[in-house]
Amino acid sequence: MESLNDYTVSATTGGMLEKLYVKTGGYVSAGAVLAQFSQTFVQLKIERAKLQVFNAEKEFESQMLGYEKLLHGLSEKEKADIREKMRISSGLAPALQDLKEAEYESTKAIIKAPFGGIVANVVVWQGEMVKPGTEIN
Repeated sequence: MESLNDYTVSATTGGMLEKLYVKTGGYVSAGAVLAQFSQTFVQLKIERAKLQVFNAEKEFESQMLGYEKLLHGLSEKEKADIREKMRISSGLAPALQDLKEAEYESTKAIIKAPFGGIVANVVVWQGEMVKPGTEIN
């Protein structure tokens, strides 16, 4: 007898495997959490990015105060172009991008089953340091 679905689950991120919720021979449902990496470092990156966004927003607002009078009489496109340049020069645009990247990274810390079935072979252990691309099962 052969399985209809045969799939090797691999880690998309690296770090300490904090929780392992499956065992060889166990049944999992589609979308079930198989494993979770420690998110301490990622959470610190998110907090740092939030602080950078806060500071950059204040800098952007401060810079825009000086430009409000200059924006009168300009077309909406010209105003939008100036605002975008100010978002970049104030550090707001890069800070928002850093926050998005850190939040995305946190989503990779949880590994879920792509479909339901029986786990064939778990090859990692809870507490193990795992590199990106390492097979979980």
